[in-house]
Amino acid sequence: MKHAGASKLGGLSLLEQLSGTFDNALGGKVDFRLFPTLIPTESETSNLNLGAEIGYDVTGKASVSVLQVLTAPENSTQFGARYQLNEKVNLRYS
Repeated sequence: MKHAGASKLGGLSLLEQLSGTFDNALGGKVDFRLFPTLIPTESETSNLNLGAEIGYDVTGKASVSVLQVLTAPENSTQFGARYQLNEKVNLRYS
């Protein structure tokens, strides 16, 4: 069982590195993220899937994003918006 946990951690590390490479290449106003996600099934179990989100900083305080589970395209695309009201309050819409 130790090997399964290590491979999951290694996979997450690889996704973080890939996301960081895209972030750097796109220059700071665009944020790209790959992440593992669980989707429940009818049999009360969950399937591990791969999701992606791309965000764009419209201003220093406002951003928009689009999220999709890549390995389950039948799931709806999610759109989001964020506005930073002040240092302690963020407003989010999804």
